[in-house]
Amino acid sequence: MAYFPMCVDLTDQKCVVVGGGNVAERKVRQLIEFGAAVTVVSPKLTAGLTELEQAGQLIWEKRPAGTGEDPASAGIALVVAATDDQPVNRAVSEWCRSRRIPVNVVDEKELCTFFFPAVAKDGEVVVSASTGGTSPALAARLRRQLLDGLLSGGGEAFGKTKEGRVSGERFAGYGHVAAAMGGWRDYVKEKVTSAAARKNVFERMLDAALRGEELTGQEVDDMIAAESAKTGGKAGEEAAPEEKAAEERAVRVPARIRIGTRGSRLALAQTELFVQRLKDAYPDIICETVVIKTTGDKIQNKPLSEFGGKAVFVTEFEEAIQNGVIDYAVHSAKDMPSELSDGLDIVCVLPRADVRDVLVTKAGRTIRESDAAVIGTGSLRRRAQFLERYPHALIRPLRGNITTRLEKLKNGEYDGIILAAAGLSRLGLLSDRELEYTYLDTAFMTPAGGQAFIAVEGKRGGQDLFAVTDRRAARELSAEREILKMLGAGCHEAVGVYARCSADDAFCAGRGDTANDASCTGEMTANDASCTGEVTANDVSRAGGGDSAAAEEEPCAAQMQISLMRERDGVIRRVGGSAPAEDWHALAKRLVQEITEG
Repeated sequence: MAYFPMCVDLTDQKCVVVGGGNVAERKVRQLIEFGAAVTVVSPKLTAGLTELEQAGQLIWEKRPAGTGEDPASAGIALVVAATDDQPVNRAVSEWCRSRRIPVNVVDEKELCTFFFPAVAKDGEVVVSASTGGTSPALAARLRRQLLDGLLSGGGEAFGKTKEGRVSGERFAGYGHVAAAMGGWRDYVKEKVTSAAARKNVFERMLDAALRGEELTGQEVDDMIAAESAKTGGKAGEEAAPEEKAAEERAVRVPARIRIGTRGSRLALAQTELFVQRLKDAYPDIICETVVIKTTGDKIQNKPLSEFGGKAVFVTEFEEAIQNGVIDYAVHSAKDMPSELSDGLDIVCVLPRADVRDVLVTKAGRTIRESDAAVIGTGSLRRRAQFLERYPHALIRPLRGNITTRLEKLKNGEYDGIILAAAGLSRLGLLSDRELEYTYLDTAFMTPAGGQAFIAVEGKRGGQDLFAVTDRRAARELSAEREILKMLGAGCHEAVGVYARCSADDAFCAGRGDTANDASCTGEMTANDASCTGEVTANDVSRAGGGDSAAAEEEPCAAQMQISLMRERDGVIRRVGGSAPAEDWHALAKRLVQEITEG
């Protein structure tokens, strides 16, 4: 009997591969491509798997299968048995079946509860071929035909011409078509209430996309109107023209937006904070999340300073905005280069979370200044400042998502790792009883420029997100980025910068209540709700709601405090100062000059 195909989200799902040979490597790479958190159980690995392990893209349990819990069953999504030892594969299959864990055993059809299909992937379009284990060679050939033809852009579109013939026009690939269709899906669903009319609109849009046409909003509206005329009534209820115009003037954002994000748990959590803040301000807005894989996500075996710096997390998003694939991109602000592409800008900043770095260790493990402890971080800034206080520590490179880094710590690869408090907080990872968290005071560990900010990138002069932006956060981030730009600092030298406005500035920025904001000016705890970026409907009005012009023009006597750290020739130098908030540019120039000439 044929197996039923399913499309499953494996993002950050624990998947275990038993075996470390070439077949196992192929399975691991396929799982990683779809975002899985992979653990490999094997006494040895291929060179390719070793590279992936060193790059933090998989966890290696260096032991033969059968010498421990095989595999650990907590939270496991699926298992692949890929050893050349049939009894081991059979034992793994029986173990999984007894626990109702999906299992695939290579070359042993009867031991499988699922099969790895041959996959052809183009963006969000995934086409798989499976022969139910009867002929992997046939499945592989089908995959090659798909890649060489339809998905590569070398195939022919399936849309029909007006004469009814199949069109032979070329197109850019089904991934591009799917992205274009997905971008309009919520909009059409909102406007067209009839299921039959909606289906016809989508068919017309698909034909146009397959012909390589980039649909405009007017063209989509014309299609909707045409279907409305066919049915003799409205395809969807529309507001009166004067009401619609008034609403557009008040909102100044489109009814539907596409938001680009990376696919990690942290990136998705930060995007959800932005989406929630948008919906608090504009309850009727429709938001679509578009996951984009960046160069920085693909290359995990090198420090950022060796292959492009911070731009590796931004370039693909900027291209997507400029090409109209997405409207906005959500970033961790510290990952953004100081220079953005022409025509793009930071259009929204969310409230800053806890700005501090955190030293994470196993419970009961204390790092002393005299210890030769192995500390994991890929940041030159963290490395320099940590060694200043802990000169005997051994700093080892560390990359990968937060959960992968924590797993490496738990597995004993490091005595401690340094992470941002904001990321741990946003993922709810500050309460693991196996771990201890030591918050590093900003006087000791100056944060990275942009740390703990969520920044939204869009077209300069585009839609107004004033009601969503935290004015104080925007001012602080602007100061930090300007200083990094003056220094020409990226990932290639150890630089930290921390700018903060006094609490009074919150009132001048139109946020109203300053009492709660005072806690954000000093050292805050991980549980400080006012600093975590968790936004409620009431926060929106404090973040710029009401009369925006009055808020911008009101005189402000608040102070901007700036701390700056730079390492040169192994020596760390720190400078700092304070100036009226409206005159922070002069302060920034003075501090940059002082630390550059010092």
